[in-house]
Amino acid sequence: MYLQIGEQERGADRSRSEPPAPMMALRSSTCEEDAELAARAGEFETYLFIRGEQNIVEHLKRTWSSLWTERAIHNRSILRVDSARIGGGVIVQRMVLSRVSGVLQTVNVASGELSEIVINVGLGLGAGIVSGVVEADQITVSKEGDLQSGHLRFRYVTGNKQKQVVFNQRTGFGTILVDTLSHQRLRPALEYIELCELVRTAVRLEDVYGYPLDIEFAMEGSRLWILQVRPVATFLANLNQTIESFSLAADRTGTCIIHEVARS
Repeated sequence: MYLQIGEQERGADRSRSEPPAPMMALRSSTCEEDAELAARAGEFETYLFIRGEQNIVEHLKRTWSSLWTERAIHNRSILRVDSARIGGGVIVQRMVLSRVSGVLQTVNVASGELSEIVINVGLGLGAGIVSGVVEADQITVSKEGDLQSGHLRFRYVTGNKQKQVVFNQRTGFGTILVDTLSHQRLRPALEYIELCELVRTAVRLEDVYGYPLDIEFAMEGSRLWILQVRPVATFLANLNQTIESFSLAADRTGTCIIHEVARS
């Protein structure tokens, strides 16, 4: 599979005698990290720009072993994670050379507003956004109206993006924090057409999953990549509690009957 990815990257350039060794990302996807009721992003190790089969095998072992770090074991004890839920897998993906990247939540967690989408997007790789080491633009999009074909209603706050995380070309692997060119710092990271594509994709994903989502994304050139999708755990827990406490029963005709809840 790794060599097949190299062949795809070579594409129409047949002047090369061998396909290039593609750079890969290795990240965990575990039952406890990406569970519907307790999404704990970033708890385990992630490795970026890993090249070569032997290096991939070595970093796969490191990613897998991060399930048993002192931090992971401590968190399990605090949260009382069932030992049966310990486990998962390691995802090996082709590196996306993103010029911008970010995180989108299909609800506004800070305000509790279900009819708003909140996007944090910055320059370079998503590692800087997720870790919080770089400044990002914040976009709040209203869900009202026809998002698939209509105009978006949004508020765009541009951050002073002085730093960004990029591929470390000097070492040939990993990432490095660098200064952003001055003319790019206050320029919006996303163009309007890119924002439209991102929002419409996120809404379709939320419809498929059936609950609020936390989505990591990147733009490589003009192409949108969805890198990872997980539940917004706080909202999903409230939704499940609401369904359990205020469920709709049906009579024999199939008509739903709403049971009034006694108020104290």
